[in-house]
Amino acid sequence: MNKPAIILIDREITLSDHLKRELSRALENEFEIKTAVGGMNAVDLAKDLRMGDREVAAIISNPKALEGLTRIVNYAIATFQDITPRKQGEKLLARYNRTLAKEVSEQTEALQDSEQRFKNAFETAPIGMYLVSLKGQLMQVNPSVCRILGYSESELLARTFQEITHPEDVEIDLRYVRQLLRGKRPRYHVEKRYVHKNGQIVWALLSVSLVRDVQQQPSYFICQIQDITARKETEEALRASERRYATLTKMSPAGIFRTDPQGNYSFVNDRWCQMTGLTPQLAMGMGWASALHPEDRDRVATDWCRAAQLNLPFSCEYRFMSPDGVVVWVVGQAVAEKDSKGNIISYIGTVTDVSALKQVETALQEKNEALNQTLQELKRTQNELIQSEKMVALGQLIAGVAHEINTPLAAIRSSIEHISDFFDQKLDKTSSFYRHLSSPRQQDFLNLLDRSAQGSATISHREKRQYKRRLIRKLEGDAIANADILADYLIDMGIYEPSDALAPLFQDPNGLSIVKTAYQLTSVKSSAQTITTATDRAAKVVFALKTYAHYDHSERKIPTDILKGIETVLTLYQNQFKGGVKILRRYAPNLPMIWGYPDELNQVWTNLIHNALQAMNNQGRLIFEVVLRNCGICVSVIDSGGGIPQEIQPRIFQPFFTTKPPGEGSGLGLDIAKKIIEKHQGTIGFESEPGKTAFRVCLPLNRPEE
Repeated sequence: MNKPAIILIDREITLSDHLKRELSRALENEFEIKTAVGGMNAVDLAKDLRMGDREVAAIISNPKALEGLTRIVNYAIATFQDITPRKQGEKLLARYNRTLAKEVSEQTEALQDSEQRFKNAFETAPIGMYLVSLKGQLMQVNPSVCRILGYSESELLARTFQEITHPEDVEIDLRYVRQLLRGKRPRYHVEKRYVHKNGQIVWALLSVSLVRDVQQQPSYFICQIQDITARKETEEALRASERRYATLTKMSPAGIFRTDPQGNYSFVNDRWCQMTGLTPQLAMGMGWASALHPEDRDRVATDWCRAAQLNLPFSCEYRFMSPDGVVVWVVGQAVAEKDSKGNIISYIGTVTDVSALKQVETALQEKNEALNQTLQELKRTQNELIQSEKMVALGQLIAGVAHEINTPLAAIRSSIEHISDFFDQKLDKTSSFYRHLSSPRQQDFLNLLDRSAQGSATISHREKRQYKRRLIRKLEGDAIANADILADYLIDMGIYEPSDALAPLFQDPNGLSIVKTAYQLTSVKSSAQTITTATDRAAKVVFALKTYAHYDHSERKIPTDILKGIETVLTLYQNQFKGGVKILRRYAPNLPMIWGYPDELNQVWTNLIHNALQAMNNQGRLIFEVVLRNCGICVSVIDSGGGIPQEIQPRIFQPFFTTKPPGEGSGLGLDIAKKIIEKHQGTIGFESEPGKTAFRVCLPLNRPEE
């Protein structure tokens, strides 16, 4: 018997042929599948089959519904009247129902597996994932989102994405959302800020895709977020560090430069430009060499190459000469910066203006030559001087004055060969003058030197003027000539109230000359002391600056001297203290070292000192207390400013919080300080009231392995 037939009606012949093959396979070739392009064509085909003793089991007028027999299929089977036996139709439908049920079961199971896999991935994803409706309502959130933002699942599902977004970033989000809905982009990525439940800012990398339904209509959004707060804070800390470095180089009293291993300059600060007369642009590359004095260029180049070859710090004294001919003496120093493999990548250096010191050195050398001549004359008359007891006293004076001058001048490096030679020469010149004085005047001369050598307390210019007026009145009252000049010499020698025993000296016709000579001798000692103080001060400031700019990249704790770090920072702030800030140090004796990161701790002290100065408007008292307690070393920085208002105290350590006007503070100083102290396993806190604020830092003594 011939197979019963099924007729498919569709104008698309290609699709009909495809469905014909699929349907034959699904019905196991028990039916012959015929195709027709329309209803009348199907009727003619059915008549032909009937005439050939063939049965027509069914005519399918919507074959598109059969496309993809592995999916759930809905279609209508139109039974042609009086041409399909009931039994054959029932058999066909039963067979199809079994096939359909099997496919539905398989697809349902596959769908359930897919949904379970998605759920597992959604719930366990290390990044935040959430679904958002077209109206912005959160529909589903995973645990990572809850962890990042601090909300429970129910709290988040009750909110829109706008409510958890930083107000300044909402419009950016909405602009991208509109582009998604208009089909202008398939997805978008953006760095944005969320608001944590506790109010803190959470930076995140957001990725958003739009899901559409089968009709390609927008359905909902899939969002993924990664917490990048730590990266953002690190970037801001780096920018702050760069700003501090820029500020330090700008404020530095020394010139600062940076060069590559070949000597090509890549950076100079303003002070360097002031000393050389060059602009930063002209100094770049090898342009800096044009600022060197022509007579010093070869020597500087030789010293530089030698230091580089021996891997030693560079140090050299040389001259700059500006384009308009101004000469500046400097001490240049530089150290190499190396990479992790020990290769030199650059040099960082400083130049310190020592012109004033060189001028003093030149003056002293000139006096040295004059004193040499005087010494020779003094030696020729030595036999005569020995015969006088007064000359013995003069010999003692020579030794005493030489000793007083030798000590301070020894501090000036490579400036003067021997301080004792200097004073021998100076005294030599005065010997002839001294020899012709009468015995009383010689004694007066010695008394003047003795009174000046005894010294006196440092007084202000105002007090000096008061002493001078009083002294002039006394001298004029005694009818002393040149009272004003005499008063100047005596005040500069530190003799504010001369004894009555000196009255005969002042009345002597040679009195002014004797006082002037004594003044010249005593001023040498004063100048030497000033040079020593200036040299020590310059060296201390340069050392402090080098210590603060250094950054240890090893990230390893090392033995750290807390007091040394505090004093380094205080040295850099000395100029600001001069305006009316009194520094009090209360350091416990014999403090041990701690294991820490000294460069980072210097940043903490800098921040606390800077805040204290601003709180006091650079007027008041700043106390540093450092003591040893059970928890470790405790540092207290106490200022006499107006105090921190009670209402803002809970927010002091929050990032971006500041009480300063716009442009004067980032609000990250105390936040960074807190993180540095926590990195040391320490604590930082404060107490504040009107007229007093104390920040207290406690640092443990632990070794790295502890």
